[in-house]
Amino acid sequence: MIKLLRTFNGGPGLNASPLAHDGRSALIVTADLIETRNVETGEAVASYPAVRARLFPGPKDGLIVSIYTKGSTRIKDLISGKTICDICGEPITMIRMSADRSCLGIGRSRFTGFDGEYYSSYTAEFWNLAEDVAYWFKEGSGDSGGALTDMEVSDDGRFAAVTSFASLFPISLKDGRTIGKWRTSARSPGDLVFTRDSRFLLVNNRHAIDIIDLASQQIRQFAAPPAGKSLNSLAVSPDGAQVLAGGEGWFGLWEFGSGRLIWERQFAFGHVQLGWFLAESGFIAVTPVFGKIEVISNKDGAAIDSIKAHVRPVTAVAETSGGRHFLTTDAREIKVWELSDAV
Repeated sequence: MIKLLRTFNGGPGLNASPLAHDGRSALIVTADLIETRNVETGEAVASYPAVRARLFPGPKDGLIVSIYTKGSTRIKDLISGKTICDICGEPITMIRMSADRSCLGIGRSRFTGFDGEYYSSYTAEFWNLAEDVAYWFKEGSGDSGGALTDMEVSDDGRFAAVTSFASLFPISLKDGRTIGKWRTSARSPGDLVFTRDSRFLLVNNRHAIDIIDLASQQIRQFAAPPAGKSLNSLAVSPDGAQVLAGGEGWFGLWEFGSGRLIWERQFAFGHVQLGWFLAESGFIAVTPVFGKIEVISNKDGAAIDSIKAHVRPVTAVAETSGGRHFLTTDAREIKVWELSDAV
């Protein structure tokens, strides 16, 4: 059985990992600071004063935070404490950075209507941090293009991708060229994934996973769900060899290279939100609604355990180095789970 080890009040925020860069500490954001705490002992590791801060996906060995004050956004690396850049203008809604720290992507969405429920326009741009010049810029507006839904950059900073409502734009950052424009149903963070070698872009189009060869612009599809179902989740294993996809009470695991289905699994609940690889322990975690976690075997999809993790929906899961623990979060709290007794 999987056991709860401890709970931390405060979470990393929406769509942010609960695990700090060292692979052993929980990443906790409160009203006036960001802190990391050892998952095994609960003791504080480090603390960073950061009022009104937001965390964003950053390089694999860093934590990126944005702090907006007086018409300017300061982006900092919390590990080194260095300011990466100051960007004047409206608050930034999306930030992405390549693993090699060469490229920074920033996006702004503007909202209209009662309580800001409508998108009216957006801007998306990618910058060469070493030379302080813009690679690429895009502006969209109107009902067909007013929402910036996701943007991603490859680990080596060679390629990027942007989605806005029904449009996908893959980009070659080397020459600032838009590779193409395709209609797409990818409209959520996590629907775009680059392979580590930057050769392919995986896109969740709900009815299947599209794999775009960035050199040839050829597209192949796999991971088609059963009839009448759609895909809500896309994840690639750390070694790039497997793809996990699922939704609406169903999940499947594929070989990336051949597209062969390794296994598929139906769940009693009718909806699946997200899925994550717990690669070192050999497990996969998937989430139905209302904070539940289903832990299954990577090998054959067999059930390992089912836990009620949070009152609210789970937004992220991460495995610690060595695979002894995994962390879950609903963006407002973090729980640490012991995997040593799981069979």
